[in-house]
Amino acid sequence: MKAFLKEASGNVYIWAAAVLVLRGVLMGFLPLTDTTEARYGLIAKEIVQSGDWVIPHVWFDGQYVPFLGKPPLFFWGAAGCMKLFGINEFSARLPSLLAFALTLVIMAVILRRYLSSRAAATAVYLGITCVVLLAACGLVIVDMLLTFAVTGAVLGFYAFCQEQDKQRRKAWSVWTAGMLGIGFMTKGPVVLVMVGLPVLIWSLLFRRWKDLRTQQWYLGITLFGLMVAPWFIAAELRSPGFLRYFFINENLLRFVVHEYGDRYGDGHIYPRGTAVLMMLLAAAPWSIVGPIQFFKNRKILSFALLRKDPLLMYFLLVVVVNTLFLAMARQLLMTYLFPLVPAYLVFLAMLRERVLQLSFFDERKISSAGVALVAGVAVVGMLAVPYSMGCSTKSILTKAQAYKKAGEKIYFVRRVPFSAYYYAPADVLPHPDESVDVSLKTVLERKDPVLVVSHEEYFRPFKALPRADRISQLTQSGNYVLAQIETTPEITDRQQHAGL
Repeated sequence: MKAFLKEASGNVYIWAAAVLVLRGVLMGFLPLTDTTEARYGLIAKEIVQSGDWVIPHVWFDGQYVPFLGKPPLFFWGAAGCMKLFGINEFSARLPSLLAFALTLVIMAVILRRYLSSRAAATAVYLGITCVVLLAACGLVIVDMLLTFAVTGAVLGFYAFCQEQDKQRRKAWSVWTAGMLGIGFMTKGPVVLVMVGLPVLIWSLLFRRWKDLRTQQWYLGITLFGLMVAPWFIAAELRSPGFLRYFFINENLLRFVVHEYGDRYGDGHIYPRGTAVLMMLLAAAPWSIVGPIQFFKNRKILSFALLRKDPLLMYFLLVVVVNTLFLAMARQLLMTYLFPLVPAYLVFLAMLRERVLQLSFFDERKISSAGVALVAGVAVVGMLAVPYSMGCSTKSILTKAQAYKKAGEKIYFVRRVPFSAYYYAPADVLPHPDESVDVSLKTVLERKDPVLVVSHEEYFRPFKALPRADRISQLTQSGNYVLAQIETTPEITDRQQHAGL
């Protein structure tokens, strides 16, 4: 272990571990934000509380429904963490942090074995300073686990191509199949595209068909099938029509048409080609520093030079092919590009090993850079607190407890956020998405009193409606307003109850 750390450039691994620990500490203090974090956290919480580990469920549009938009591996991981550490923000986010940490470990181990310790340290340094990934690894999103799976499969194929020992080649082939299984159980067939498409193009360009023919196809397919088939069969038996919805609607039509029948929300529409810009942002700052280094060394760098190293081009193809593939789609998020970032960082690390003039960081200054990075993570974490509070209902629901009488419910104007179901399921009145005027009519006509919570975006038009003069604001936290239905005796009692 000491020799390993000594070989590493400037204790990169120590600083990487310190940053990850700090990121883990900070993520326990921030509330789950709407929409994605709270929704996925709620799914994991429901698994723990219901004991149903086969079909995930979620509150959506006022109904408790099966969540069939993604396979359950990430939700199983989050639910498992909740079983171990309790139902809280830290547990919900821990799978993403662990997935990112394991991604860095895989990069370090495989590059150190098949390239050099310097390349391994460079890749880890680039990864831990990739600001978007560092921020995302503390969020409740499935894409960090998919990033781990894609990186493991991409590097597994690289190790297979480099390894000379037959038994180890066999092991790396099976490893790659296992990583594909993890990716498939995380987000479905997209993992096969992200790994398989660039491998096929690379094999065609460099005539490396032997590396495909000698894969352990029987063992690999068997392992993949054992990892994937049982849950998909069980899900179809429990929810007939699941397979058609998942493979056709979620994984084909969403990239082709706008109205693809999404059961759990609306897709995010962007112009075609936006994936290129998203990739540049996801890989920042190295998406900027890398091209600058290429330009500075343009006299010694050329495409012909790159083509002389097929495995270097392999990692570049993983990035380019998948980015162009996603660029054809209009419905996507930046998180879809996360699995490509480690391949780009490995490409930079390998290129630095081949061309010594490239300098992405100075090993002599790595300690001071590590201190600055740790401090930066802490500052960003503190700055994120007010933003998180504004994008979550946790704070306003906590304040509502001071005003709420025994048995009184909370009614959300317009729609009920996922974070409300997560933090106060017993207090929140479920209802489908509705117009602001329907919300007003509902709360005024209820026989039992309720507290009203509204996003400030909806509260202004809500108060402008006829009869809304009976609604008075009690307090506000972040983006949410807490209000009551005025009746003179109740105001007095409520203010006394709140200690006002």
